[in-house]
Amino acid sequence: MERVGFIGLGNLGSAMARRIAGAGHPMTVFDVVADRGVPDGAEVAPSARAVADRAGVVFASLPNREASLQVAGEVADGVILNWLAATDVPRVVAVVREAAARAGRDPAAIEVTARLLVNVDPPGTEADVGVRRHVTAYLNVPVYRAYQEWLGRGPELTPMWQAWERDDRKAAVAAVPTGVMGDLILRGSMAEIRAHVQRYLDAGIDTAFLQVSTLQPDADRRRQVLLDAMRALAPSA
Repeated sequence: MERVGFIGLGNLGSAMARRIAGAGHPMTVFDVVADRGVPDGAEVAPSARAVADRAGVVFASLPNREASLQVAGEVADGVILNWLAATDVPRVVAVVREAAARAGRDPAAIEVTARLLVNVDPPGTEADVGVRRHVTAYLNVPVYRAYQEWLGRGPELTPMWQAWERDDRKAAVAAVPTGVMGDLILRGSMAEIRAHVQRYLDAGIDTAFLQVSTLQPDADRRRQVLLDAMRALAPSA
């Protein structure tokens, strides 16, 4: 059987690793806490990078966004980011590249990609509400909330989170700050959206991939709007 690697042996990671080991796979594991959650018979590696070097398949179960970014820098070919502003990019990318350097890797060889959220509807009351709902639905998920707090948006988003905790969904949507909405969702004319994408690239993103959306209710019209947008936003446009 192929050797399997596992990085991160907390409560969830150790349970997953034991299941894999129980299925008969030889394992190499690593955790920052020595000997925590090591499955019977598993080889303990000295670093996350050593796990990647010794195993054909590597799984990870990590406690937070910074640990995930660091492990990506140590072992991965690249990292995928989302729900961040262009101004957040230098901080996040630095975590990845510094971890790569500490692991003896070429930091520039780690491809940093980002999923950028694009709404192509003309800004207005209806479109604004739709975008605010999108932000509210995602950023009240605990892991996304913690990510935004780590990025420094806690004070701006606290009113939205408090309204959500009161089960006041309407107030939560209304509490999404206009500035946050503009930072995290790319909107405006095609030229403005292209310029916004370029700010991400200038800040340190190697590859941007766009999730393009519209609130257009008619299916035929929606397809045409999205097709026109993709053509207008294509690198060759």
